[in-house]
Amino acid sequence: MRLKKPLVASEPSTESRPDQGTQENRASEPTGAAPEHLPISPDAVRIMPAGRDPILGPAFEVQSHSQVPGETHGRIIVIMMDKRKDKMEALLKYALNLDIPATPEICESRGKKAGYYSTYSIGFIILDTDHNDYCFLRDIWGDGSDEKDWPMNYALNRADLQRYMPEQIKNLDRIRENILGPPSELTEHVTVLPDGTKTGGTRFQRGARANHVETGPNCYPLGLSYQKPRLIAAPQADNKVFEENDEESAMRSDIVAVAAQQSVLGLKYKAPPGRYERFKKQAELTNLPAVGHIENPIHVGWQLNIANTLKLKSGTSIEDLGRFGAPHGDPYDALAGESALTRISKDRSDVIEQLFYFPEIGIAWKIGFQSTLFFSAQHIHGPSQSIYIEGIKRLKELAKRLTIVGFPLGGAVDGRDVVPFAPLTAFSSLPLPLESRNVNLMGPLDNPICINPTTFMTDGTSVMDSKAFLQHISRSSAELLTYAFRHAHPALNLRLNSDLFNKAITAVVDGRRQSADPWEYSPGWSDADVRLGTDYEALAPQVFGGTKLKDLSIEQLFRLRNSDNVETSHGFNNEKRTQAIQEWKDYTDAAASYLPAVVCAKKRTPKAIAAIIKTLRIDKTSDPDLKRKRNKGEHHHKSLSVL
Repeated sequence: MRLKKPLVASEPSTESRPDQGTQENRASEPTGAAPEHLPISPDAVRIMPAGRDPILGPAFEVQSHSQVPGETHGRIIVIMMDKRKDKMEALLKYALNLDIPATPEICESRGKKAGYYSTYSIGFIILDTDHNDYCFLRDIWGDGSDEKDWPMNYALNRADLQRYMPEQIKNLDRIRENILGPPSELTEHVTVLPDGTKTGGTRFQRGARANHVETGPNCYPLGLSYQKPRLIAAPQADNKVFEENDEESAMRSDIVAVAAQQSVLGLKYKAPPGRYERFKKQAELTNLPAVGHIENPIHVGWQLNIANTLKLKSGTSIEDLGRFGAPHGDPYDALAGESALTRISKDRSDVIEQLFYFPEIGIAWKIGFQSTLFFSAQHIHGPSQSIYIEGIKRLKELAKRLTIVGFPLGGAVDGRDVVPFAPLTAFSSLPLPLESRNVNLMGPLDNPICINPTTFMTDGTSVMDSKAFLQHISRSSAELLTYAFRHAHPALNLRLNSDLFNKAITAVVDGRRQSADPWEYSPGWSDADVRLGTDYEALAPQVFGGTKLKDLSIEQLFRLRNSDNVETSHGFNNEKRTQAIQEWKDYTDAAASYLPAVVCAKKRTPKAIAAIIKTLRIDKTSDPDLKRKRNKGEHHHKSLSVL
């Protein structure tokens, strides 16, 4: 059973597709050179590392910022962005065709011999999750108000965990040990034996449910997956729940639960004020599944990355991770959302510290042990390879780089996905099958429905706790009924009483029977619109200028079906719902204006964004001279004038 997000006929058109408004924004672009005076406070310090390409926006360090919570913070970097299309296209092309730099330590040991260029030689600014650093983007043509800056990066670190939730440190330790398994069985690669069993690799990789994504050999999906052609966001196939919850399934659920707790802590305590609340409102509006944690408002997709540590060689991207180990963008993420990357592998004395790069802004991050970096994956980004230090004795246990990434699936976050609610028999319509007319709850199903695709009813508990599951199923049921009611003749005026229905579905949660929480954005009706005994024979002439109920036109019946208050412009006469829809659209527009690939795409759609990325990426195999010049830094060392 698939469920589409319902709208009533009179729901306002503010629930528009996110590719609207692009041309209008471009029509108002400024012309000419960059402004003479940059919109930054006089006490800001210009950062101009040697070798930094002039194509990158001017960078400043400020001492305070209205979007940084609390009094204790590290560096606050503000990057100016010229959001005109031609400037964004040049920036995107630069980012897509820049090889991941080597860390300074690599260059010191083998740089000249191997032809490396370092993070420092191209003028990247290095920030650190453990130092509470922040990075913001500012419109170079704006008024300089830091309230209008777009948050690019912020982080949750181990010290934050000790302050806000010390037990989370043990949780992260537990899932790391469960993923790796016994050190004696740890090898670089998994081997599949003739009988189908697996040996080597990590404990997680040896599991029957461990199937990597197509474009990432050591990248394993854990939360929801998104089926692009059918627009379905569902529990990932390897999370399928069978009659018994096996040990591997329990481990996967535990990983997601701990990672989601981590992202919630970061959003609550380290994000700019109001950001968590904004995500939460959108999640409430769209009935987004609270994957892993009841308070998780945006990270519904999860992926575990397991990368080997290698000897020093010419490459700097992570081969083990496929496309995820090299600079890339994720066009199917929500434009106004953000990803959360948590590193759970320990620091090691025999491994060079890796960096995480954002070449569109010339920033690289050190991601500390048990720290989480937040960023929009619509920006080009990528990690460096985990590499052993030469000339020192290695530790006995193999070094594995373990990261868990939570990401905002665009279709789900924006409320434009198809929800696989529950399995059906082989009917094309939504039937009431014989099985549902004679339900026997005293034992198992006489003829269990065998369905390979996951659904939230059968498999939702693999990615949600009991409370989140009840909430999602209850609200999905309301969406389903409202959608079904739309097909009835409008003269019947079928309505769902949101307040009563919210209490109609109950479940045992934490040992007690509970109902779902109230839903203020419900696609249903309340108050006077569902008052029993309302006389519509009398109401119709009052609101339609004397026209009797039996003489109302179809258009008038649609208006009346939406609400007894026929003058309202709000779906279900719910102004909060309309406001929330418009707020997310405005927030998405603001985010999109700072995303080079989105600005340059012909449409604001995943397909168009992916197309522009493919168009601007140079095939290095056909232009070997490009890589030689880049690695020697020949096109980076241009002089920069001091403002």
